[in-house]
Amino acid sequence: MNMTLKIASLFIVFFLMVSSFAFASFNNPAMMSEAASMILIGIGLMSMGGFLRGTIGRR
Repeated sequence: MNMTLKIASLFIVFFLMVSSFAFASFNNPAMMSEAASMILIGIGLMSMGGFLRGTIGRR
């Protein structure tokens, strides 16, 4: 179950990345950097949340 959750979260992150890049490129090319920074922040928060959940679940 944990592996399927990881794969599903990866697919969700990939879909959000592609959709936000497409929207930013269609809307304004200058917003690509903002979308990329938001995506990186989201990925970092998700990875930190998964790490904390894993460490708490092991105890």
